[in-house]
Amino acid sequence: MNTWHGHLKKLNIGLYEFGMVTLAIMACLLRIAFIALHYPTTNSDEGVMGLMARHIAYHGQWPIFFYGQGYMGSIEAYIGALLFHIMGSSSLFTLRLGLIFIFALFLLTMYFLTRQLYNRSLALFTTLLLSLGSFDITSHQLKAFGGGPEMLFLIGIIFLIANKLVFTAPVQNSEITRKERWQRWMLYAILGLAVGVGIWSDLLIIPFIAPVGLLLLIFCRHEVFSKAGLWAVLGILIGIAPVIYYNLTLSNTDQSTLGAMIEIQSSTATQMAQQHLTKSTQLSGTLFISIPTITGFNPLCSKISFPEFENHNSASLHCVVEHGGWTLGYSLLWISAILISAFIIWRIWNSLRQSRYQQKSNRHLPYTEQFLLKLHSARLCLLISAALTIFVYINNPASAIEPTANARYLLNLLIVTPALLWPLWNGFNEIHIPVTIQRTKKPLFILRVILLCFILFVYANGTIGMVKDISFSQKAYQKQHELIHNLLQIGATHVYTEYWTCYRIAFESNEKIDCVSLTSSLHIASHRENRYPPYTTNLKKASDFVYVFPISSPQAQTMAQKLKLINKKYYTKYTFDDYFVYRLNFRLN
Repeated sequence: MNTWHGHLKKLNIGLYEFGMVTLAIMACLLRIAFIALHYPTTNSDEGVMGLMARHIAYHGQWPIFFYGQGYMGSIEAYIGALLFHIMGSSSLFTLRLGLIFIFALFLLTMYFLTRQLYNRSLALFTTLLLSLGSFDITSHQLKAFGGGPEMLFLIGIIFLIANKLVFTAPVQNSEITRKERWQRWMLYAILGLAVGVGIWSDLLIIPFIAPVGLLLLIFCRHEVFSKAGLWAVLGILIGIAPVIYYNLTLSNTDQSTLGAMIEIQSSTATQMAQQHLTKSTQLSGTLFISIPTITGFNPLCSKISFPEFENHNSASLHCVVEHGGWTLGYSLLWISAILISAFIIWRIWNSLRQSRYQQKSNRHLPYTEQFLLKLHSARLCLLISAALTIFVYINNPASAIEPTANARYLLNLLIVTPALLWPLWNGFNEIHIPVTIQRTKKPLFILRVILLCFILFVYANGTIGMVKDISFSQKAYQKQHELIHNLLQIGATHVYTEYWTCYRIAFESNEKIDCVSLTSSLHIASHRENRYPPYTTNLKKASDFVYVFPISSPQAQTMAQKLKLINKKYYTKYTFDDYFVYRLNFRLN
């Protein structure tokens, strides 16, 4: 017993770590219950990822990116394929199970990152908070459409390793043993690998990589420009090898990673101009909608409740106050955390400058001050990463076009959670507070506790809201399977439809139904909506012409207009719940 206790103590594992493991297990069990009850509702993006996993598992395919595009790696598909073999089932539940494993790793990483930069108590509270969350946070942890959970985990690993390298950096290589030097080289290699895989997974990781690189350049400069740096470069090259291979073997440069980025920027900018959206719309969308959405605020108001969107007269004052207040609070916490660390760094450097001036010597910082300098520099890097992420998003047309759905581009802000909580937790105790302000210490403590409880309540309320929404998701799941059953009953195995129906029914039907996506004018859509070319080939060869559209879709309205000019004997119309299904004797267009 004493030996076991000794091992735990040596590994620095105590009650807080057991608490973290308990919270992580409970959070994972809750999410397993969600996906077992078909929550959240799936969509075609997730259907594409499911098809990729199935094609990897059973058809010997090796996709590098999400089908139909030259970016966003297929990590989730490969994990799904492995689980398909292990579980013996290629269901949506099995696909999502892999995301829960990644989520567990994310919680573990966040705990140790918070413990590394702050303390155990905040690490445990952060784990509790991230175990909860609103629909808009949790859905990105449970829906397999690429880039989300694995990116959060990789960013956490990158910061953990970089901080360890900085905190333990030797003044000269001669001060460490051969074994320690190899250990540090391996850490640089793993760091590089995490960076490379992160870039392959999603380019949204870059605003977090840049500050980490700067941190290493400042405190580990002699290592970065030595063999250790080469190990890091090797790791990066291995991590981004799929990206390099994809771009080198392309026959059409328009589908390259760079070409895809340019195409997205161009198309969204065009869409923004067509909708007469402005820079102020981007700012409003980010501050009033996207940041509250992705940082857990709930319940949320619709887009038209805010200035700059839709009908300006429909702006709701309480929505502007609530959402704006949440973002204001987020901003104040960020500014407070920045000021705390910046003040301590300034105080250390000022002390060093004065001692050098007085003693006229190149005095080195004592170990304690060196560590504090590194610690607060690392905290600043975390906070700067959040600012860079928001800056990039504000300047992206996506923040104006659909700020609620596109809030997913800010998902990485969850990494900064402990840094923002620190001013409320214990942050101001790190700086010397004047006696006049100390008199208000107790009221400020009470205020901090109230604010922390409020944040916890908001996240818990989001989780409760999801539980209430399960019945809606189950109804949607039932309707989807009834649609698939009805289509198979009438022999409709090759269908023309719209994107958000296409790959969803293809995956859920085990590809008994394949499809082609049509535009609102009933023309074949681009490769961004027809992501799997073999389906298009199959439909061109098909002798049966079946069109499946949601009743309220633009495609259904266009079809109704076209059918007015066609004799009824040339087509058969079915109504399956929320869908119109048309079987024609000929192919349109």
